[in-house]
Amino acid sequence: MIRSRSLFPALLLAAPVFVSALASGAAAQFAPTAEERLRALTAPPQVDIYGEEKNADRARIAAEADWLFGDGAAIVLFTGPDCPDCAAAEASVRTLTKDMGLTAKVIPLDDESRPVFERLGFDVVPSYVLPQMLIRGAMPAIVLRNYLLR
Repeated sequence: MIRSRSLFPALLLAAPVFVSALASGAAAQFAPTAEERLRALTAPPQVDIYGEEKNADRARIAAEADWLFGDGAAIVLFTGPDCPDCAAAEASVRTLTKDMGLTAKVIPLDDESRPVFERLGFDVVPSYVLPQMLIRGAMPAIVLRNYLLR
């Protein structure tokens, strides 16, 4: 009969040899091929988590495009009464578009413009419309410039 007390030290001495043999055999058996290594370097396809929202915004813009951009405006700004940021937003847009050689359309929120404003999904002024983008709320000129350069 083998006693566990004498077996344990023997197993401890033999374990490194068995582990080494198993590891080298397993490594060779499961080593990735060159093709698998190259495939691992390829980035997975990007998923645009806002894709559906962007497409919905673009569809709303397209539905109102003639009214918004029919006069050749590159950017449309909705302003409203009692809006603390609207005067600064309008001045910023006018200066920016002048410097860039573009045109801006400023639309005060009234009975005629409100239905379009709401169909675009806006609920706050100032709000901006570019041919491919809706922007809700005041936006720094540098950000608008970058959007207009796209």
